[in-house]
Amino acid sequence: MNRPTSSNPYLFYALFTGGVMVATIVALSFSTDVSLLVGMFIGTNVAAIMSMGLDKSLARSNSLRVPEVILYVQALLGGAPGILLGIHVFKHKTRKAGFQFVLLLIVVAQVALFRLLDIDFRPDNVGL
Repeated sequence: MNRPTSSNPYLFYALFTGGVMVATIVALSFSTDVSLLVGMFIGTNVAAIMSMGLDKSLARSNSLRVPEVILYVQALLGGAPGILLGIHVFKHKTRKAGFQFVLLLIVVAQVALFRLLDIDFRPDNVGL
């Protein structure tokens, strides 16, 4: 992938992430009978994994990187599992304790919110 010509990588990578999410949601809606919420969750995680892989590739080539705030927003939108999978699959951001700490805070906050709202994701309780 070529380096974005814009000096603002936030817009470029936000549009990239949004495009991947929308494409995944549309593909799922045509091929399966999943709810919109499940489609959004899957789309967010696909975009998160792709962003981690892209950022690893860009890091190797000294190109304009995916801003960490984009990865944090993906995690906040439900893409934390995708970010975590990307860390392990691509061996990326494994030495960045600050990044992993913020990611851990996001996951803990989401789990606490799910418990507070009494949201249960076990297969027998999820309506696909």
